[in-house]
Amino acid sequence: MILRIDDTDIARNTQQSLDSIFDGLNWLELGWDEQYRQSERLDLHRQSAEAIARKGDAYDDDWLRHTVDVIRSRFFTLKDFATRGRAYFADDFRIEPDALEKLDKPDARPLLRELAGRLAAGSEFTEQSVEAELRKLAEERGVKAGLLINGARAALTGQPVGPSAFAVFIAIGRERAIERLSKV
Repeated sequence: MILRIDDTDIARNTQQSLDSIFDGLNWLELGWDEQYRQSERLDLHRQSAEAIARKGDAYDDDWLRHTVDVIRSRFFTLKDFATRGRAYFADDFRIEPDALEKLDKPDARPLLRELAGRLAAGSEFTEQSVEAELRKLAEERGVKAGLLINGARAALTGQPVGPSAFAVFIAIGRERAIERLSKV
């Protein structure tokens, strides 16, 4: 068994808390063969994170930090997160009435389905590539980009407002985003 000690939270990382964990594991007679401390492996984690980011498979931390700040500023509770954040983790989420209005705007649904097809055909899936494709489609069809931006956010999250719609695409993931847009 490998014991991994997540000691990166400096405020809670005390010898007393570690001793408490060790005592509990020993009392349960759960021994370990190896022990790692996360704080000693930060370079390895950083290298792995950079490799994932280079592949385009990572969330952007500024968007995540911004989202946490928004949640804190509105005093959302865990219950709120279970409903409003559900679209990020499950496919069965409620579409709020204000979001539905954005989906029901003239031409929004067919254009979102067309956007899904373009995203599926593209090789790159980043905030920048999604934004470029969305804006290109809006220009070609003579509509405001906001129609697609707001409609996409509604289709992807069930909410009329939220973080950057392009960041939402990445957070939801390529396959899930394409599937949701295809079904509107």
